[in-house]
Amino acid sequence: MLTATPWASASFKETYSEKLVTIRLDGEVSREVLAGGSFSLRSKVGLSESDFTIAPTGETAVKITVGGWTYEGVLSDDPRYVAGKSRSVRLPLVQDGIRRGVVSIAVSRGVLTFSVSVKTGVNTKGQEFEVSPFAAAQASGESRRIALGEGLAVPCSISFAGINASANILVAGTERYSVRKVGRGDEAEEYGLSAVSLRGSAMLERIVPES
Repeated sequence: MLTATPWASASFKETYSEKLVTIRLDGEVSREVLAGGSFSLRSKVGLSESDFTIAPTGETAVKITVGGWTYEGVLSDDPRYVAGKSRSVRLPLVQDGIRRGVVSIAVSRGVLTFSVSVKTGVNTKGQEFEVSPFAAAQASGESRRIALGEGLAVPCSISFAGINASANILVAGTERYSVRKVGRGDEAEEYGLSAVSLRGSAMLERIVPES
């Protein structure tokens, strides 16, 4: 069943943490703080009859923006995509041969669903992924609750097969700050480590072309 009035919603979640790792190389021991995490976006778009006037093909473009991160691709980026038959696609995000996320698109019962999952920063193996700067920018060096009323918003937008929607998602969350001490006496070293968790949801503004 198709909705009479097009609508769109989105939910966002991001985690960011700083971890202390020990590096042993050529008999030398050093320590480094690595920062990274992941973010996800899930958006649902209610479809109307007019949304089906454009039939997606393998060359149909997909553009999704979340904060400072943008994905652009086409449906045939999914090696299993079959024009006219596939009702869902999984578009892998690969950087330097390493899978760092996925964009999924599916349609069911008049609802188009977009799901995005992306790794950010540097993992414990030292592999650096494209950074989403939003959560990292909230690390203040103190434990606190990040209230919704603080005006923090993640801009996001979706463009696909003539469907366009956007919103600023207000987010809230927490920051946990701890100090890890390594060594003893005068040779002891202290490392401040932050962990930020954010989430939020919003109705997106749906731009519907005039008929």
